[in-house]
Amino acid sequence: MSAIRIIIAAIAGCIVSVASAIGAELLPFSDAVLIEGTPFRARLQSLNADGMATWTLPSGETRNLSLADLCWWGNWVGTPAQPQLVLVDGSVIVADVTSLNKEKLSIGWGLGGELKLPLEWVGGIIFAPSVDRQESDLMRFRLRGDGHPDVSAHSQPASQKERVENAPDGDRLILLNGDELQGEVLALDENVIKFRTLAGEVSIGREKIAALRFNPSLAAKPNSKDGQIWIGFQDGSRLLASTLTIDRSQAKIKLPAGIEFDVSAAKINAIQPLAGRTKYLSDLKPSGYQHIPFLDLAWPYHADRNVAGSQLRAGGRLYLKGLGMHSAARLTYDLTKPYRAFKAEVAIDDQTAGRGSALFRAYTNDGSGKWQIKYESPIIRGGAAPAPISVDLTGAKRLSLLVDFADHGDEQAHADWLNARLLP
Repeated sequence: MSAIRIIIAAIAGCIVSVASAIGAELLPFSDAVLIEGTPFRARLQSLNADGMATWTLPSGETRNLSLADLCWWGNWVGTPAQPQLVLVDGSVIVADVTSLNKEKLSIGWGLGGELKLPLEWVGGIIFAPSVDRQESDLMRFRLRGDGHPDVSAHSQPASQKERVENAPDGDRLILLNGDELQGEVLALDENVIKFRTLAGEVSIGREKIAALRFNPSLAAKPNSKDGQIWIGFQDGSRLLASTLTIDRSQAKIKLPAGIEFDVSAAKINAIQPLAGRTKYLSDLKPSGYQHIPFLDLAWPYHADRNVAGSQLRAGGRLYLKGLGMHSAARLTYDLTKPYRAFKAEVAIDDQTAGRGSALFRAYTNDGSGKWQIKYESPIIRGGAAPAPISVDLTGAKRLSLLVDFADHGDEQAHADWLNARLLP
């Protein structure tokens, strides 16, 4: 009798183990947003080298779709307060750094295993991320330096602080007590960092270090054609990849840095192609920007960040692409070729904690000099879900986005144009 019980228990254990393994390999269904057509819920099944993806629908049916026709799929996971590597193209890998030399840096990534990255592609390392979301965002943007094409662009000249911060001044150790050391990192292990300063060599315990920024003058200069697709992972990592292919349960990824590796496809929870037919406004240079302060505080706009310079978030979700503006402001783009429509989601950024309000408007110009209003929102308030908008661009030569005062002047008017995009 006891032997039968042992056999039954063993079978039950095997069933549980198999069920757990199967569950671990399946991602939840997420929305796929298309250039044309209605979004649909699906699970990414495969992706070949030609960019043709096969999706499994909740019904069990499959659907084939070229990535050129996809805006994005899935939801981005926020980066947790864990050690992370920041690449100069904006990629973030949640991983422990194990060692470095003058040419490569080695990391132990829970999803991708041991990776060796060319040092010129590494903007910096965050050893002790802040639990404050905005501070953590700003540190990542700081470490990726000048090499990323999406860093904040605006019409105003850089401040003295910004010029000093971005100066090619060697490596920088940023300590938890707020002090910074300038010099050259010599070695790193699991306990200490050896660093050469003008005063000589020092060894500092990793427990005292917030972050390490590598010399931006030695950083690679990413080409916008190198990064073809954003890939999001369940652990909060985000990679801008040159290529992505998925065959059954395995994903093969190649980075602009030249390294290739495999990860479990089940760990991917979002993709956003940049080489498709969608053109994001944040990747274009505007022809004009004007901000009219409510009192005397001037705000620049930001590309792929909110107006305060941190990650775009609205409705509890993270967005990689979009524009951050502040009332009252106007941002204008010349349309160098015909586009069918402009689409976005408008919202007050979550950074305001439910406060703030603004009006959103979109205007077009057919080249005659006369502007026509094509979209006007109701009052958009903090805490409200992002509202989708669509603007007809037939015959338009210019597009102008306007954010205006609403309930309380410019108070907390952190306006987001999320995934602001032109469609052919």
